[in-house]
Amino acid sequence: MQKLSLVEFFIFSFPEALIITIFILALCGLKINYFKIVSIGFIVSFSAFLIRPYINSFLLNVFVYDLIMIIVIYLFIKDYLFNIFCSVILTSCIYISVENFNIQIIMYFLKIPAESIIKNMSIRLFAFITQILIMIILFLIVRKFNFTIIDFEDENDI
Repeated sequence: MQKLSLVEFFIFSFPEALIITIFILALCGLKINYFKIVSIGFIVSFSAFLIRPYINSFLLNVFVYDLIMIIVIYLFIKDYLFNIFCSVILTSCIYISVENFNIQIIMYFLKIPAESIIKNMSIRLFAFITQILIMIILFLIVRKFNFTIIDFEDENDI
């Protein structure tokens, strides 16, 4: 994978880690303060920033990113490992699907190849902002309807 510049880290990687962290915590049904969300997002994105140049496979990159996310969130929360694991995997699948769909739509309407999106910072930023907006909408839906991996209120009913 290509190495990110420090500017790209703060424009793309860090906000991406923040929205993914918020979505994971929503799926876990956890409320956590903003300082912890920013801390988790920074640690995960900075770790990915350091590791990314050494990983050539997209699939391996996603696996390592998810593993880092699971470990860091577990270290901050110290509970619900199964929920964290499931939420990270589910969020990763959702985020990759949104990213892929978004890129396909941009390529279709603008009639440009994927390489142009990667090379052109303004198109890349537009794609990223729409991706983040879609994830925010999905987050609001998860919060509104209280979708969680395990509903702790129903555990006593079994």
